This record gives sequence, C-alpha cells and structure tokens, in this order.
Amino acid sequence: LASLSDGRLIHNAISLCGLDHQIFFQNLLLQMYGSCRAFDDARDILNTMAHRNLFTWSFIIRAYAEEARTDEAFSLFERMKTEGIVAPLITNKFLFISILSSCECVSCLFHCKRLHVNVLNSDVDVDVVLGAAFVNVYRRCGSIINAERTFFSLCNKDVFLYNLMITLHGEKGHSISATQHYKRMYLEGLLPDKVTFITILCASVGETAEMEGERIHSSILSTQFKEDVNVCNSILSMYSTNGKVRDAKKIFKSMAKVDAISCNTMMTCYVQNMYFDEAFIIFEQMWNRQIKPTKVTYATILQCHSRQKDITQGRRLHSCLFYLGFHQDCVVSTSLISFYGKHGNLEEAMRMHDGMDERNVVSWNSLLGVFSQDMFVER
Repeated sequence: LASLSDGRLIHNAISLCGLDHQIFFQNLLLQMYGSCRAFDDARDILNTMAHRNLFTWSFIIRAYAEEARTDEAFSLFERMKTEGIVAPLITNKFLFISILSSCECVSCLFHCKRLHVNVLNSDVDVDVVLGAAFVNVYRRCGSIINAERTFFSLCNKDVFLYNLMITLHGEKGHSISATQHYKRMYLEGLLPDKVTFITILCASVGETAEMEGERIHSSILSTQFKEDVNVCNSILSMYSTNGKVRDAKKIFKSMAKVDAISCNTMMTCYVQNMYFDEAFIIFEQMWNRQIKPTKVTYATILQCHSRQKDITQGRRLHSCLFYLGFHQDCVVSTSLISFYGKHGNLEEAMRMHDGMDERNVVSWNSLLGVFSQDMFVER
C-alpha cells in the first residue's frame, strides 16, 4: 500500500461490505496495520476478533518484533500459547527467529532465556539456523556463557555460526578464544570465508594475538580473498592497531585497490606513531585518486594540523568543512575543539563546543583537555 490512509480506506470498504468480521479479512487488515506500524489499529483488530488463528498471531508478533518492541512481542507470544494455538514445527521455528530478532540489549536476556526454554521443551529441532539465532541474540545481550553453551550444544555447525562466535569474542577483546574458534573450524572440515578472515583479524589485537594475526595473514595469501579490499583493510587495521607501521605501510602500498577506509586506517596509523608528514601525503593521495574523504579522514588530518605551529592550514580546512557541512558532525567538531585548543585559541574552541547540536563525553573531555593546559588552567 502507498500509505496508511489508503489502508484505512480499504478497511472502510471492507466494513461497508460486511466482511470485517471474517477472519480472512481481519488477518489481512492486521497484517496491513502491522506493516504500516499502526500498532493501535492492529491491536484494535486483534482484540475485536471472535476467533484468532496462527496467521493472526504470526502477523502481529512479527510486526512488533521488526520494530524491536520486544516486551510486546513476547507478551503476545505468551498470549498465543494461552489460547492453545499450536503451530506447525516450521512455522514455530520462524516465529521464534522473528521474536529473537527483536532482542538487542541486556534487558532482553530474561526473555531470551524463557524463549530458549520454550524451544527446548517443544518438538522444534534446534538446527543450525535456530541455533545461530540464539547465539546471535545472546551475543547482542552480552551473555558469552549462554552463547557458548548454545554453540557447543549444536550437533551441526556451519561457517556462519563460527563467524558469530569469533565476532562475539572479538568484540569482548577475547583474542585467544576467538583464535580457538577459528582453529576449531578447520578441525571440523570447514573453510573460512571472507567474513571469517575479517572478524578474526579484528580480534587479533594485542601482544598475545599479534603473532597469530600474522599467521592468518600468511594463510590469506593462498586464498581467493588476498586482493579483496575489505580483507586487506582488516589486515591493514590489524598491523596499524598493533603499532606495526612498517608492515601496515607495506600492505597499503601492495593493495590493488584502496578506498576511504584504507586511507583512514593508514593515516590513523601514521598519526598515532607521530608520522604527520606521511599522513598529509595520504590525504593528498585521496584527492588525486578521487577517493571522497569522510568525517574520520578530516578528524584525523586535524590531529596533524594540531601539531603544526602555523594555524593557517587548519583554519582553511575548517572553512572547507563548514562548506561541506561537516562542521556540525560530533567527531569533526571534537577534533576542531582540540585543534584550536592546541593552538591556544580558547575562545574558538569554546565557540565550536557551544555550537554543537549534540555533545558527548568525548567532546566534553576534549574541551576539558583544552582548559587543563597550563595557559588556561586558571580559567
């Protein structure tokens, strides 16, 4: 439908024809209102229905789940059970997956565990698809223990499932556990895909994982992904994060294709290791290669300007950012605050801070960092 108003016109037409009490049309109306996110209308339809079937509950539960309204989705699921609605196994499985997709935070963990118990007590087979849905929702809820238990309880595992576990441990900084899952894939006869390499490289940060990351890099060279820009960016990021400037530079120069992420990563590597001239060169190369800079690019190059004695080039960049509309971006504005503060221009730094539409902890810390300098400490 083009709009909710069109749907209401059709609803009125159905009512005028005396068809609005038939479950077939009620379900269609319920689906329509759910798709249009008109939840009050959908609830009115649901509550006025003399009889409700599996389609009724599936439509409305899925609508709430897609909007991440987890409490309502679970409440409706429980209500469906009290009415004695029994779904075929395949339908039940996809209903479970729909509800799980709405769980995105720690507060949903209780609901997830209850649903998991429901599944285990039912005749639904927890296959790799449903298992992956539970692993993923436990990951989003921050419950590593439940994710691990679910993972190891599954008889069959695929690459997608292993990628989830590697991602989970990578996000938590558990590089050793991520590497163990990566190695376990090979033991089960599974070959990593592009996502596997990207996620394991992201997890290969720190002294304990540095050597393993280099081994993974070597293994990538014999695969079809050795020239994939996303995989190469992950290799570049790994070396950059681990402070391996020479290795990062070598990867960057060897890349058949580079994008904004490649350039930003290399620039950040240079800036963090005090190679400011090299960072400027990458910035110039972006323009020469017609690679459009991002807010991260400008924030990084502003750090270079902060180290220069002359403020002129930084001011010119600020004017350029204003013209491009980046001056209101939180990341760029925070870098501008730091830039002006480093050059002793407190008034301009405060003006930048006061002009921000949104401020976060980083922007406040940046301003406090300006005030903490010796020249402004009394103020």
